[in-house]
Amino acid sequence: YRQTYKEIVTPEIDRIDKIVADLLSFAKPAVTKVQTFYIHDVMERALRLMNIDFKRRLITIKREYGELPALQGDPQRIMQVFMNLLINASHALPKTGGEIGMRGEVVKNHVVISVSDTGKGIPPENLAQIFTPFFSTKDTGTGLGLAISLKIIEDHHGDISAESTVGKGTTFTIRLPLSLADAPSGESRQ
Repeated sequence: YRQTYKEIVTPEIDRIDKIVADLLSFAKPAVTKVQTFYIHDVMERALRLMNIDFKRRLITIKREYGELPALQGDPQRIMQVFMNLLINASHALPKTGGEIGMRGEVVKNHVVISVSDTGKGIPPENLAQIFTPFFSTKDTGTGLGLAISLKIIEDHHGDISAESTVGKGTTFTIRLPLSLADAPSGESRQ
């Protein structure tokens, strides 16, 4: 009986821990530590963290970016956004197979990053709500991941949007300013 309880309780504790962490992050965002960082380094780090899961599930990664200009902001919070988008993209794919793409380019005075998948897509009625706190179509989701991501990107004076076609996939696009004067709000300088 102990093993059975352990098998039930341990995942539930992990799930509750994730919910509490999401709620705390949403209710009281972390203090931003502004520094100069390279967005492509953060993108690579996020992909490396997901690499084992992607390989296990036969997910192909398509990179379309080289070195991108330095930005001002909090690379840990931007990393949180990329991790959330990559996890969501992987959940949209079949159990095995599919493709996730990361693209980066400079457009005028912004770095534009896109994270796309070849998954099931998001129906229009859900697409309009995906950044709404507590909206989720997942049984285990808190509905805070994209709301937190939106807040982080807005704190960096950027924007995030999504386009999706049911049955073909979804693309999230992030625009972050290049200007060194556009440091995130509520920051503490190091």
